[in-house]
Order: sequence, then structure tokens, then C-alpha cells
Amino acid sequence: MLLTLPSLSVALLASSLATPTIEPLALPLQSLTLDDRNFSYNYVEGGLSVGDATGFELGASTDLEGPWIGVGRLRYLTEEDSGVDVDFVSISGGAGFVHPLQERLDLVATAELEYAKVDVENGGDDSEFGLRLLGGARFAATEMVEVLGGITYRTIFDGEFGFYVGGRYQFNERWSALARVDVEDDFTQFLLGARYGF
Repeated sequence: MLLTLPSLSVALLASSLATPTIEPLALPLQSLTLDDRNFSYNYVEGGLSVGDATGFELGASTDLEGPWIGVGRLRYLTEEDSGVDVDFVSISGGAGFVHPLQERLDLVATAELEYAKVDVENGGDDSEFGLRLLGGARFAATEMVEVLGGITYRTIFDGEFGFYVGGRYQFNERWSALARVDVEDDFTQFLLGARYGF
């Protein structure tokens, strides 16, 4: 018996509905909970920053609602350029979005308001407000070792793209050692520090 066109369409539709679908690796955004994340985002950290300049950096992160986190950072650097001392201070704060892409891998994006000031010895100072944007990933290589990396963009002082790579070693439930390399244009800094999770 020949199938008419309408009955063929109904048969095809019924067949497609009965076919099992393959779930994607990424979790649906609307179903994300804090338990879905591969990492904790409740911590404070700090360390010594060395490279083209010398100083320190302090940072913090806290869980908010759903996939959202709050972030902040304070950074102080000083260098001597042709016998002239140059000091740089920046403070930023904002929000971030965490998406567990698959087991052991989180994608992270943050947007922060940033205030920065440059003080040149005997040459005055300059300050600006702007945005600091970050997009990166955290990967658990082992139960104790994390690898991280991403790209950054800052709008202050004519704007600069950069990137960072680093790692973290977990000593115990609360404490871990942190190492990171930050590169912006021709300016390179190495951060060596610690993180305390809460």
C-alpha cells in the first residue's frame, strides 16, 4: 500500500522523536549549580610579582548566584626607568561567569571596573578608569595540580591585549601554591604566591 505525503511526514516525525539524542558535554546554562563546577571560586590569594617591575598582587573571588562569581584585585608595581622611579597601582572589581565545559575543565569570563594610577618621580602622575576583561580556562591535570590560562584586555592607557598562563599546586583542603606569567605588549611579570580557599 502506498503512503500518502501527509502520512509519510507523520511517520518521519514519529521516527525522529523516537530516536535517542546525544547529550552534549557542556551542561545546559539554566541547570548550572555550584556543585557542577570543577573548582571552588571562594578564595583569597596574594604573592610577589617580579619581572620588568617588582611589586605584589592581591586577589579575591567569591561565589554569587548560579554561575556567577564576584572578583577583585589590587596590584602594585614599581620600576626604575633611566634612573627615574615609576610606580603603578591598580584596583579592580566586578563579576565573572563560570561554565563547566566538561569534567575537570571550567571556562571563566570576567568583567571588572579598573582604576589605575601611574606616578613618575619628578614627572607628575596620570590616572584612568576603565574596563578589564578576561577570558580563560581552568583545567585539573591531577587531583593536586591545576593548569590555567587565558587572554585579557584592558581599556586604560590606550588599551592593551595580553595573555596569562600558570599553575596551582594544592597542598591541602585550604592552601595551595600559585605561579603565573602575565604578558601585556612587551611587559612581562611573574607572580609567585599562595591561595587560601574558604
